[in-house]
Amino acid sequence: MRRPLDQQQLLRIMKSESRVLLGAKTLRVPVIGLRSVRRLTMADGITALGPRSTRWSDAEISDLAHQFSVSRETVLRRLLTFDRTTEEFYRQKRAQYIAEFVASQKRKKEKAAATEMKRNMPQETVSNFGKPLVNMLLDNYHQDRMTLSEISGYLGLKVKHFPKLEEVAGFRDRQWLR
Repeated sequence: MRRPLDQQQLLRIMKSESRVLLGAKTLRVPVIGLRSVRRLTMADGITALGPRSTRWSDAEISDLAHQFSVSRETVLRRLLTFDRTTEEFYRQKRAQYIAEFVASQKRKKEKAAATEMKRNMPQETVSNFGKPLVNMLLDNYHQDRMTLSEISGYLGLKVKHFPKLEEVAGFRDRQWLR
């Protein structure tokens, strides 16, 4: 079993270490200075909670994260690195934060879907390039002078939108007039 770090060891590590490993990724974390460490260890009650506390409240973790401009998970990882919490507490809180993140992403998606207006790509293309150019390109395609791929590249439009593009541009109506 590892012995908890004393304050001098904690200061030395916090001054030199600037990375936190999160899964397969490495996250750069601001180096915490001497004054910040003293504030962290004394004013915020880290030493009062004992060497390996599992009584960290969400408010305390959030306050520390805000104070050092890092995420709550980063603070939690630092507490584990400096032996101020247990591995199980870290896993519990990390799972909680992941669940909160997934729920917030889901809420954002639902909100965006409710307020979002879908784009009408064929209409946008006709608006951007004008009916004459679009009709000329479609006419060249139907006369086998250009490929669908070339026209798609010029207009920046996927091939699946071409039937609707012909309708919006009035190309099919024009064909009947000939």
